[in-house]
Amino acid sequence: MLVLTIVTIGVNLPPVLFPRYVDAFDLSAFTVTGIFATYTLCIAPALLFFGPLSDAIGRKRVLLIAIVTAVVATVVLAAAQNVWWLFAGRALQGLAVGATSGPASAALVDTHPRSDVAQAALAATLATCVATAVGPMGVGVLAQYGPIPLRLSYLVELALLLVALAVLSTGFPSARSAGGQHVKIKWPSVPANIRATFVQACSSAVLAWIIAALFLALAPSLLRTYLHTDNSVVYGGIQALMLTCSALAQIGSRRRRSQPLQIVGLVLLVAGLGILAGAAAVTSAVLCALAAAVAGIGHGLVFSGAAREVGTIAPSDSRGNIMSMFFVAIYLGVSVAVVGVGALSSYVGLILAVQLFSLVVGIACTMSIVSHIMVRPTARS
Repeated sequence: MLVLTIVTIGVNLPPVLFPRYVDAFDLSAFTVTGIFATYTLCIAPALLFFGPLSDAIGRKRVLLIAIVTAVVATVVLAAAQNVWWLFAGRALQGLAVGATSGPASAALVDTHPRSDVAQAALAATLATCVATAVGPMGVGVLAQYGPIPLRLSYLVELALLLVALAVLSTGFPSARSAGGQHVKIKWPSVPANIRATFVQACSSAVLAWIIAALFLALAPSLLRTYLHTDNSVVYGGIQALMLTCSALAQIGSRRRRSQPLQIVGLVLLVAGLGILAGAAAVTSAVLCALAAAVAGIGHGLVFSGAAREVGTIAPSDSRGNIMSMFFVAIYLGVSVAVVGVGALSSYVGLILAVQLFSLVVGIACTMSIVSHIMVRPTARS
């Protein structure tokens, strides 16, 4: 859980700094979108490779690779001299997250004293959400009030990664010997008997994270352009508010059934999108914050329910594989959505792009709600 939290904190540092990078390196909106896309595109193949690899050679070895990669990425970003350093650093961060997400989630299940899938899934989702909240808020404060704003947060992250490396090296059990057998990495797949449930849970989670990405990726630009603020604490605060509400929602719903959680969460996500569309129209920071809070609660309910469902149905000998597939779906969905909104905003403006995006995703959430309601409980068992 420590490794997952610290690596996730690191990948959430650069988005808050994007407005400063725009000023420092004279970046266009298209270039910023390209940097984001580079990160997400590197996550997918890493998830597809490292999830099955962790099933074959053990979680610890793969997580060690992930931390070392995250250390290199942090050093590159801290020393960035031009835009190509940002591309390289974000690509390495994508590989680090891809090597962490599936194996770390599976490791939480493997090492749980009662093999409680629900509790392990809650721990994984909480680690992700808390880190995604702490990262933006922390970098916002450090960039606004500390020295060397484009360096300081990375130096703090580097120290945290070295602590995680030391803890993992000494405090996590090593993988059992494979008995000299050849390690075979199979192409990731989902067994046919759980595929329908997996796809439905993934669809809910993808929608939840697409909406979260709207706040994480576009909130700084929205606030800077239309609310006329350059305060990094405000950027990070909106992002942190959403993910804090998400984490609290997951804690409060840990004993609830997964399907009702997803239904209620999707309803709240639609409500959050409606409020955000209104905030964009009247350029209101208060409505932006309210939208972030409502969407954050919905995100927490949906993500918690979907991750718990996938973790429950996954066979133990391929859990790393299936959890990695779960995260692949999320990251690819987020990548397509954010790049699409960024491209659309260059033609119709940011406010209209956000409103159109909210409408389309709101319709998709409504369709997902109907799908969940129509599925009989016996079908899931």
